Amino acid sequence: MGEAAGRSGTFYEGATGPGRAGEVDTSAGTTEEPPNARSGDGNMPRPDLQVPLYPAESPLASFVRTTLVRLRAPRFAEAHLANRRGFLLPVALWAGQFAVVAPARPYLSWTAGVLVMWLVIRAWALVRAERQQRRYERRWLAVQTEVLRDTWFEVVRCTVRHRLATGPGHRDASSREPARTDASSYELTRPGDVRELLDRQASERGSGQSSRVVVEFAFPLPGRQFTALDAVSAGLTEIEMVAAGRRPSGAGVRFPRASYHPEPPARGRRGRHWPSRTTFWVLGAPVLSMAAPETGPVVRADASADGGSAAG
Repeated sequence: MGEAAGRSGTFYEGATGPGRAGEVDTSAGTTEEPPNARSGDGNMPRPDLQVPLYPAESPLASFVRTTLVRLRAPRFAEAHLANRRGFLLPVALWAGQFAVVAPARPYLSWTAGVLVMWLVIRAWALVRAERQQRRYERRWLAVQTEVLRDTWFEVVRCTVRHRLATGPGHRDASSREPARTDASSYELTRPGDVRELLDRQASERGSGQSSRVVVEFAFPLPGRQFTALDAVSAGLTEIEMVAAGRRPSGAGVRFPRASYHPEPPARGRRGRHWPSRTTFWVLGAPVLSMAAPETGPVVRADASADGGSAAG
């Protein structure tokens, strides 16, 4: 699938916010920075990011992480379990000294003592590393959230669903029959469909009713040649729309109020929670990038079109 709108250097023009639909901002605006400029590794966001292990901030921290923590991912539950099982080895060495000749017993005792000391120090290092990982995880999630909010995804399909009214007596609260809905699909790269969608939004804002918009979008998967799909639903009167010109290469969507959250890890002993290894996202109301409508002027949108300063 094509690249998400906003990554090819396209300038976004015009905006409709939660005020009057179908109108464009006539104030002076500036072109906005490519939304993914701050993505360090160049990868598009996805729901299930892998949380990395905290970076070593000094040579001593690097030495401790290499020799004692010995982790490449935040798998602290397994590390603590392996460390506890490691205490079986010095116990076996201590018990085995009675099965060897007397001159060899001091060496076994000395080896068992060294192992116990190393395991105790490693347990202390794992506790400290776990605390550092939790602090790093909060900072890392905040950075990834900012990248997510600045990213435009490619829109695959935009559908507006409206529940049809039923006559009196035809349906009651105990009925198991599913509610009837009317679904309309809009091609956001066609000016005619965009004008129809804007008119529908303006009509529903005036009537106080709102249909549901289902936006299906694509995001690439790392190391694979195909993309994954996700969908978000919001009220038609709640979404914001940005015009990208008469003939845009594709429709896009971004989520200025989205956020990443840590995936709840498995509980350990006595209900203990371990640092997270993966994430999930909560997207919120979308901002749609689409073709300019058939009628009306198009001006460049303010770079602050992020859902908080809507044109209107």
